[in-house]
Amino acid sequence: MFNCSNKYKILKHKDINTKNNNILRIINIGSKSYKATAHFHNTIINCNIGISGSISNKKEGDKKTPKGIFYATKLYYRADKIQAIQTHIKKEIIKRNYKWCTDVSSYNYNKIIKNYINKKYETLWRNDNLYDLVITTTHNESPIVKGNGSAIFLHVNNDEKRGSLGCITFKDSHLRRLLTNLNCKTIIHIK
Repeated sequence: MFNCSNKYKILKHKDINTKNNNILRIINIGSKSYKATAHFHNTIINCNIGISGSISNKKEGDKKTPKGIFYATKLYYRADKIQAIQTHIKKEIIKRNYKWCTDVSSYNYNKIIKNYINKKYETLWRNDNLYDLVITTTHNESPIVKGNGSAIFLHVNNDEKRGSLGCITFKDSHLRRLLTNLNCKTIIHIK
């Protein structure tokens, strides 16, 4: 098992060893396209990013995926739909009251909330399958800067013809395959 703490070293592009096999590279296929490929452990998987492509200076609501270097922090999953999940990252079962705060005026911005005190939020308990598996990332986490984007997840989207609002989305089977090898030291490099 990996020894993980809540502190993550902030890396810059020059700090990444290109021979490191523990890097999940997300590469946009065109500057305004939501189509991308995920490169991990000598495997290439199709995925989608934000409807408006990717950007270095992410802003709340711009429908773009932030470029940069991040880590996977936690897996949230629906235990009523998914019985067993293999992963090396921390995991938590999604409850009906789980939300992710997207309200820039809130103290809870870009954090999980378990009540309705905020005006804007993403509901993690959904009727569709989008958030059956949700991997949170270190994007805009330490420190949290209000307005720089919230709820940047890796999650399920079986519709390959639909981009996200900023997340990285995969077919269910592809995300499950990634989960078996992801750990808290896996670098997520979004180009």
